[in-house]
Amino acid sequence: LVVGFVLSIVPESFWTKMGQSLALEPGSFALFSMLLRFYGYGVAWQVFLGHPLFGVGYLGLRFVSAGYSDLGIALVAENYFLETLAGMGIVGLVMLGVVFWRLFALGRVVLRSTPPNSLGHELARLNAPLLVAMLVTNLTGSTVIGMVGVGQVALWCALLVRAGHLAIPRAEAA
Repeated sequence: LVVGFVLSIVPESFWTKMGQSLALEPGSFALFSMLLRFYGYGVAWQVFLGHPLFGVGYLGLRFVSAGYSDLGIALVAENYFLETLAGMGIVGLVMLGVVFWRLFALGRVVLRSTPPNSLGHELARLNAPLLVAMLVTNLTGSTVIGMVGVGQVALWCALLVRAGHLAIPRAEAA
């Protein structure tokens, strides 16, 4: 039911673009974009296979991808998880999992610690949907890579923690 509801509220422009992408019309920008994205995924996977443990360095894929590409062009993966895997290897992907696990845990702690209907409680209720939306968005784009994304997550965490602190009643000094 949820999937059916979500599919029913997707804008018409999305379905038009998906139809154009799946039609595979020769020479179309949609086909070029899709093929380039899949090619970038393959190059990122090859970079990971070449450096599986520690990767090639944070945001390093774009600098080494030309050496792994038959076309000799610099590419990015346009997928946060593949980008992380190629850039920081298995160790980096495990650490990314730990970070997201702790971000979800932060929301649960604030939710348990704050009284209902307080700002901290309401922000904590939004924490999991926000993180899930961010993870889904990053399956097809590297929107959290770099300092802007890290800054946005840090700002969210600071707001969540501060709202949680302000929602907890303090015992008055004697």
